[in-house]
Amino acid sequence: MSEPMSPQFDNITPIEGGAFQTARKIFYNELWYHVVEFRLFFLIYGKAVYKGTGLDYHGINLKRGQWVRSYRKLQDDLEYVENRAVKSYSLSRIKRAVDRLVKENRLKIEECELGTLFTVVNYESYQGLTNYKNNQVKQGWNGDGTGIEQEEKRSNKEKERSNKEKERSNKILFRSDSDESKPSRKISFTEDDLRLAQLLSDLMTTNNPSRKPTNDSQLKSWSNEARLMREQDKRSPEAIEAHIRFAQNDLFERTINLSTKSLRKNFDRLTLKMKGKNTRKPKNKSNACGDGVPYPVDFDPSSDIDKF
Repeated sequence: MSEPMSPQFDNITPIEGGAFQTARKIFYNELWYHVVEFRLFFLIYGKAVYKGTGLDYHGINLKRGQWVRSYRKLQDDLEYVENRAVKSYSLSRIKRAVDRLVKENRLKIEECELGTLFTVVNYESYQGLTNYKNNQVKQGWNGDGTGIEQEEKRSNKEKERSNKEKERSNKILFRSDSDESKPSRKISFTEDDLRLAQLLSDLMTTNNPSRKPTNDSQLKSWSNEARLMREQDKRSPEAIEAHIRFAQNDLFERTINLSTKSLRKNFDRLTLKMKGKNTRKPKNKSNACGDGVPYPVDFDPSSDIDKF
């Protein structure tokens, strides 16, 4: 005869939607430090089929540890709130995150009629209760499945190397005008700055599909310029985004605003243009002799043709 359930569980309401397991040592994993990849992996991992016999979904037999989703819907799934506004990652950013998870052997992908079929590598290891005995997991969160302890050691090495790089960077003094002897700390761009840089890149590609793709180095440089616009020029992310969209929608401006650096340089002129103001001074019309002397206001050159 089984023992009666403890009174503290008598009034618990069952949670709908099911559940999935995860190891606490994920907090020491390198994946923890990459926000988009972390959210994307746990979305796929949490939505993957748990049932051992699989699941038939619109004519596709999904096996245990698999989930099918389009990139467009992933964009909606990963929406987030920032500054009271709902925002989403670009399709190219999501694609890069998927490629990274595949490269690290955390996921496998296969295109199908309904979108992309995602398979979680080592899913059985993550969901096997016997693997969590004595706080140990036989298969690790790292892609090659050699154990979490190895991944933790590798993560610590990454941190150590990162700290050394920061120390080297801090040796470079960024002097201010007010105090030349006071070094300032190097500040990195935010996820919002990266989003603005990626937006510009995406719109430029839309306008010119044959353009050379923006590489990671350019994207970092553009993100840093977006940071400077925010911090030094006091531009809001919403204003920067509006200027990017306006410039790329204008036949002339899209030819000269080809980076966030040029956008920053032309920001005030673009602001006036967005308000419908002409920033150029009108030129006086020269007379027929081209001597630079303007015609009188009421002068009509065609009226004196018969006199010659």
